[in-house]
Amino acid sequence: MLNKKTQQVLKSLLGVNNSMIVSKDMTVVDEFKTLLGKVNLGLLEDDIKEFGLYDAGGFLNAVSLLDDPTIELEENLLKIKDQNTSIEYVITDLSALEDCVVDPEIIETTQNASSVLDFELTQEVLDKIKKASSVFKTSDALYIISSGGKTTLKVATKESFVSSRNSFSISIDASSEKDFELPIPLENIMKIPSVGYTVSLKYNQDRDAYRVVLSNEIYTFVFTLLD
Repeated sequence: MLNKKTQQVLKSLLGVNNSMIVSKDMTVVDEFKTLLGKVNLGLLEDDIKEFGLYDAGGFLNAVSLLDDPTIELEENLLKIKDQNTSIEYVITDLSALEDCVVDPEIIETTQNASSVLDFELTQEVLDKIKKASSVFKTSDALYIISSGGKTTLKVATKESFVSSRNSFSISIDASSEKDFELPIPLENIMKIPSVGYTVSLKYNQDRDAYRVVLSNEIYTFVFTLLD
């Protein structure tokens, strides 16, 4: 249980939440409930049993102490063993982690809503966005801008009273019939794994509300917008 690829995926989620309930179709949510995620661990291995980790980072650090260990779940323990060494790691009761998961139907409903814009966000472009966030430290938003059939991603500061108005923009090969300028919290972009995604901008006409979905075969993330 928990092969190396699965361990890498769990490690990639620590920025979203260090506490998690691990399962084949697990969900994650950040502490402010502005970033929701669904993770398809079942694609990586079949024999994952559900268990809770209050400190997932600590657990993964414990696993790294051993050379290519086996991991087995027995009652309230994860038994981690290699040829010469063993670790018993106490798991967390699921009831103590209810704030660390989200109803998957919320994510699925958003994902199945109609899109007004879809495009591919490559790992290279995502890495550039994250690097720009580090360079322009006052920036707090990633804008998805559609104007005149052209789409731009822009790292900038949303608050008008901030003195530094530096920004970073990159054009995207995509177009929408609607014009908009929608800010995603940049801190949430920094939390997600640096891989490629399909980006879908979902629009609820009844509520006049947008949500942004980033997805691939392993991860699905739903972002709320900055106020």
